[in-house]
Amino acid sequence: MSHNIKYSDEYLKNLKGGQLVHVLSANKDLVDKCNLNTLNSYHTAELLIVHKDFADKVNLNILNGWDLSNILSVHPEIADKYDFTKMCSLNLVEILCNHEKLAEKCNLNNLDGYDIVHLLRKCPKYASKCDFTKLNDWNREYLLAERPELEIYMKPAIKAIHG
Repeated sequence: MSHNIKYSDEYLKNLKGGQLVHVLSANKDLVDKCNLNTLNSYHTAELLIVHKDFADKVNLNILNGWDLSNILSVHPEIADKYDFTKMCSLNLVEILCNHEKLAEKCNLNNLDGYDIVHLLRKCPKYASKCDFTKLNDWNREYLLAERPELEIYMKPAIKAIHG
């Protein structure tokens, strides 16, 4: 839906955040006159949910896991444009729990003990892909208190650690 409001090029170039998203949501033809580098994760997600074709025009690497997950819920094809190797581990956990099909794009070897606990508490189906030797005693106790069914994965790791 295009509005007949005329904006000066200077005004468009200086738009930021929600104002920028609002203007482009109403008239996507103005995108080349706007500075999309001013968008944060939330506003980038807001814009891509409305205009997925802007994925090549924004910095996808600024997206946190929550915002990327929201985009992928509406436009899963954007995952092909995102470099999952640059995602921090907590954001990776968010993606794995909400978008199982993306698991092959994610490197679970980068998860530390805390991240493994966070992931398996929410999504125990990834247990066979996690390195349980990264868990310390506290991590193991905490995880077993919530997910006793994962003990089968911990025994070999404990043996590997303690000999």
